[in-house]
Amino acid sequence: MGAGSEQQNTTYIPSPGEKKLLEALANPENHYLNVSELCDLAGVDRGVFYRSVKKPEFAALYRETLFELIRNSAGPMVKAAVKYATEGNHNYFKTLMEMSQLYTPKQNMELTGKNGEPLIVRLEGALGEWAK
Repeated sequence: MGAGSEQQNTTYIPSPGEKKLLEALANPENHYLNVSELCDLAGVDRGVFYRSVKKPEFAALYRETLFELIRNSAGPMVKAAVKYATEGNHNYFKTLMEMSQLYTPKQNMELTGKNGEPLIVRLEGALGEWAK
């Protein structure tokens, strides 16, 4: 086998401090903590945080961890939505769709012109022959 045929192991293994930091970062309850609070919670110093977030491998591991959390929680949420929908309650499913930005409820808008007068739209040029 030549040197080009060897496959390298590219799996990133975080340090113990990075593992603690990753656990703290992945917890949604910690989302609004500042860096100092997050590091205190994880039991690491701020240097670990700043060194870790600069590593592309750590960032990729963090993203994968979040995607895994989402994948693991999506199934039960969809099952619950289907259960409630079959019972005639579509609000749960509607809420999930709104949260995922896949659905936006219709909105009625009233437009007014200058000083609250009716809005006048002239479409003559845009309609061509139809305007005649």
